[in-house]
Amino acid sequence: ERAPGYPNMVFKTGKLQDAFHAYKQRFIKKSRRRALSIQLCKEAREKYATATPPERPRPTIDTKYFASFDVPPPRNRIISHKDMTRHSKKLYNQLGEVQKKKKDTKVQRERDTHRLRAKLFNKRVQDSILNKNYMNSVRIY
Repeated sequence: ERAPGYPNMVFKTGKLQDAFHAYKQRFIKKSRRRALSIQLCKEAREKYATATPPERPRPTIDTKYFASFDVPPPRNRIISHKDMTRHSKKLYNQLGEVQKKKKDTKVQRERDTHRLRAKLFNKRVQDSILNKNYMNSVRIY
């Protein structure tokens, strides 16, 4: 029988799930594959978690590799807190932003001192002119 208002559509009797199985086979296969891969990952994760420590793969240091160099194999170094902070402070002070900021503050201090010297000079000149001591009253530094 035809759908009212839609002459090209035909009603089919049956369940929605049957239609889904009939027309979406590709989607169903992909979904099953994805579910299977998730299940396999879960099983592998559980197997690794339940494994006893000797069964777990551990990284090993190949002593023959280090013997080919004249360098001793790596060892655990103990660094004090003071040395750690000194090292990180040194690295921080070497950053470009920090060096730029230090340079800017130094330039700003120099400008301030020059400004103060200029004010002092102007004040001395003004005082000497007001006192009318033109000769040998203004010293230039």
